[in-house]
Amino acid sequence: AAVKERELAEKAAATEKGEAAKAAEAEAEASREREAAEEAATAEAEDTRLAAEAAAKLQEEETRAAEAAARVREERQRVADAVAHLAEEEKHVAEAAAVLEEEQQHAAEAAAVLEEEQKRVEEAVARLKEEEARVAAAAAKL
Repeated sequence: AAVKERELAEKAAATEKGEAAKAAEAEAEASREREAAEEAATAEAEDTRLAAEAAAKLQEEETRAAEAAARVREERQRVADAVAHLAEEEKHVAEAAAVLEEEQQHAAEAAAVLEEEQKRVEEAVARLKEEEARVAAAAAKL
């Protein structure tokens, strides 16, 4: 009976040893899983931080793009205003050129009239000189 008891005690000790080994293995596995979960949580936190940084950079880029688009619209408006102003100036220049052309035509007409008047005056002077010559000749005969 003592041998049997010892065998049972040895069996129980071996079973207990096996159970302790299984418990140690399970504890080691749980520890490994806990470390893996902590690493995953750390990686997820890093991913979240990186995603937040990327979103902030994207927001900055969108803001810069909107500001650049506003500057382009303002510059286009300035160009359109300048083109309109230039068209108005060209219109004034064309009007002034038309007035100048008309004035030049009047001046040319006036010059022609003046030239004609000058010819008449010269003809009148020539007739006057002829008349003076005839008067002088008649006076000499007297």
